[in-house]
Amino acid sequence: MAVIQDLPPELLIRILELVPGADHWPDHQAMTRRTLAGASLVARDWRAPAQYLVGSTLQAVTNNDGWKRCLRAISDGRGSPPTTLERLLFVHGPDGAEQLAVLQRFHIHLRELHVFTGRLTITSAHYLLLQGLRRLKLSTPIEVHPSIEPSVPMILESLGLHASLLALPTFLLPLPAIVPRLTRLELNCTEQSFTSGLMTTLQAVAPQLTHLMVSLPFVDDLAFRRRCLTSLDSFLHTCTSVTSLRLLRPTPPEIKHVSSLLPKPLVLLSISLLVGHEGETRMPNEVAKLFDIPKLAQLRRWRMDMWVRGYGGGEGPLEGLGVRLSSPRD
Repeated sequence: MAVIQDLPPELLIRILELVPGADHWPDHQAMTRRTLAGASLVARDWRAPAQYLVGSTLQAVTNNDGWKRCLRAISDGRGSPPTTLERLLFVHGPDGAEQLAVLQRFHIHLRELHVFTGRLTITSAHYLLLQGLRRLKLSTPIEVHPSIEPSVPMILESLGLHASLLALPTFLLPLPAIVPRLTRLELNCTEQSFTSGLMTTLQAVAPQLTHLMVSLPFVDDLAFRRRCLTSLDSFLHTCTSVTSLRLLRPTPPEIKHVSSLLPKPLVLLSISLLVGHEGETRMPNEVAKLFDIPKLAQLRRWRMDMWVRGYGGGEGPLEGLGVRLSSPRD
């Protein structure tokens, strides 16, 4: 019987992706570490590429005590730094910026940075680290020291933005020159609508995007939802290469609205937490009719999670029943 380290790399990657709680909060990550240890996935006799894959999926949160101890040991020369950190979630704390500086000082490659809460000021102690990012998520504004002047393109492939941002940080500007590899954009308007200024800035890279994700409001107040969604209209018209779309918490009319504004027919559609009429326990007729519109006629794959809740003017949180549907080829 083959041992796990002899499995093909692509299968090992899939196993690590399926580990519960692998990419969320500190308590989930602790569970992930216990799961890996219990399954002997961190055995010392792991051979490459399995050994590298385990190290490259390391994730951390800036306020996690275990992660802080790890960084102190690295700084004091008592531990060997990992070559790669898959994801760092930046949350409120006095030493978060110093943690980023340690990563840069010891040449630790960071693949994804998610600035979730707290104030972060980017200085020269962080700039080279940012140059190596493949994914960047900004859920809160960050400050950039005036001495930082972008000079070379980044390798950034995915960018996530919250509507609370009034403008992009200066190290990303001008967008076409600094992020030529950007193909994925995630827009979060769960709490407010995007400003027209930010949407205008993003239009500069809209033609190079192939995947778009939009997170819609948690509440079912239709007027508020409409304001949030229509703040994206002018931008959606310029996304001439997007063929993959993911929507979180949409109503059926909102799915139609977004897909109709995109210039190109969709190949992949993913819907999470679909908002339907109260009492529905199966796919609403409105959703079935969506597949008749021209922009969805060429779908090759689709996924849909239903979260049933009445909509039509209420202000409460969305809640309900989960139903998972997908295309036969998914």
